[in-house]
Amino acid sequence: MDASPGRMLIYLCYYLLYGVVKYLPTPLGEPLRFAVLKLFLRRLGNSSMRIRDGVTIHYPERVSIGEHVTLNEWVNIDGMGGVTIGDWTRVGHRVSLLSADHGFAKKDIVTAKQKMSASPIVIGENVLINAGAMILRGVKIGSGSVIGAGSLVIRDVPEHVVVMGVPAKIVKRR
Repeated sequence: MDASPGRMLIYLCYYLLYGVVKYLPTPLGEPLRFAVLKLFLRRLGNSSMRIRDGVTIHYPERVSIGEHVTLNEWVNIDGMGGVTIGDWTRVGHRVSLLSADHGFAKKDIVTAKQKMSASPIVIGENVLINAGAMILRGVKIGSGSVIGAGSLVIRDVPEHVVVMGVPAKIVKRR
């Protein structure tokens, strides 16, 4: 993360403004969350106003959200490595998109002090990510795919398939 004073001031403004609107109930909260996120995200489609309460987005300047996207309650997006969500995608309750994680290769150094690894998550168009799924760094999900509830996605998902499980595996083609 860029620790320059300018960047820190932007983060301060973001977290203060978004903190005020993050938990406001629907329908009042949705347009207010949209307005704040529109200022700070790399991209937020003009028709993506369905951002439910409790949605958390870190590193908003590295997050792009297309048109007609829905983010349901308690979605967590870690944008450190970059996150792109395509048009018409639905993200279910308590889904986590984690584009970074801690290193742990050196057993003589505590995990918290090891270098972070980050790589982008790219989600295609018309994807359905069901409740409680977790998508890890570096994963690409093809357009038209469905991610089953509670799945852990650690590998790329081709277009037009349904994946489920821990780790997620293809269960059928659409």
